[in-house]
Amino acid sequence: MTNAGSRRFGATLLGLAAAVAILSGCGTSIGHQEATVGEVTVPAAGAVVVVAGTHANAPIPSLGVLGRAVVDETVRAGGPVDVVHVAATPTLDQDLKLKPVEGTEAGKNAVVEKNLHRVDEALHRASDGNGSDLLESVAMAVGRLRSVDAESPALIVADPGLADSGRLQLTTEGMLEADPEDVAHYLNATGSLPDLTGTTTYLVGFGYTASPQSPLDAPLRARVSALWTAVFEAAGATVRVDSAPNTNEALETTFSVRTVDLPAAPAQPPVCTSDEIVFGGRSDVSFVAESDSFVDAERARAALLPIAQWLVADSRRTASIQGTTADDGSARERLQALGLRRASAVVAELRNAGASELSTTAMGVGSEFPEYVRPDRDTMTGELLPGPAALNRSVRILLDDPC
Repeated sequence: MTNAGSRRFGATLLGLAAAVAILSGCGTSIGHQEATVGEVTVPAAGAVVVVAGTHANAPIPSLGVLGRAVVDETVRAGGPVDVVHVAATPTLDQDLKLKPVEGTEAGKNAVVEKNLHRVDEALHRASDGNGSDLLESVAMAVGRLRSVDAESPALIVADPGLADSGRLQLTTEGMLEADPEDVAHYLNATGSLPDLTGTTTYLVGFGYTASPQSPLDAPLRARVSALWTAVFEAAGATVRVDSAPNTNEALETTFSVRTVDLPAAPAQPPVCTSDEIVFGGRSDVSFVAESDSFVDAERARAALLPIAQWLVADSRRTASIQGTTADDGSARERLQALGLRRASAVVAELRNAGASELSTTAMGVGSEFPEYVRPDRDTMTGELLPGPAALNRSVRILLDDPC
């Protein structure tokens, strides 16, 4: 490890120690059966595997306070701890050698701290290749847990969650907008889920990135976390999310993960021209599945207000709203009717904000519109692909300012 890396490693350990010390003042205790962190009880694990994203465009992974409590408890009880490094082809860390916890109580505590230090060192070792197949990395970790036949195994997935390889790739256009339940259903239908039955899975640092990956804002980080929570729950895991920020520096390595394009913010209404503003399936103007109810009516109202104000400012301006859907195999008439109800809900919001009836029209086009994204089906199973489906579920607002 370089001197700079050693300094960062020391700073990381100090930060973790401070976090544990702070929580200790709030009632943190480590026993031989379970750990209590604040008001959260962390069950003991018979074995732990840490799945670590160790690439150049990710912060150095952290166990998080909950994960650290789990590892501490497992090490103290003599259970195995391993680290899998995420990559397009993940690898098991071969340099992690933990010492048996033996001797007096003070001696045992010293060995536990040394073992925790070695786990932290493993999190500072880079992956052996480019790319992130997070599903395959978790599958490797599960295989390791099954091989030791431990009771109550635990996974700590310390990764940004922006996989670019394998069956689930966040680099696929539309995946950040995809409904988490749709993603979980697709992976289950295609036999792509690892078996996490009986495991407790801790998600740490999801959505936190380093350059050149553009940073994700809080709603996007929550979206990434929700997506992986749905996936791991569908695989049978009990999922706990550590939402604390990962502010570590990036790891110094040439191996990286392809960057994910973030959804663009809606354009401002045009002046003296025509333009189209598209609100996708996971934007602020999104709807509950199979309904015309907004997921968040307040956020939808705020997103539509600038358009209503633009219409009110000049009576010659118009807004034509189209409601689109993915082609889920339903009758054309049903999809068009659903699109119309959603377009009408948007029109109602614009009119409530002052837009006139003459300036707004609604139309339901279903899955029949020129910008429909294809291919939208898995070639092997025929299942609807979550990314394209999310792009095709939209409200498209054509604004015209004739001046």
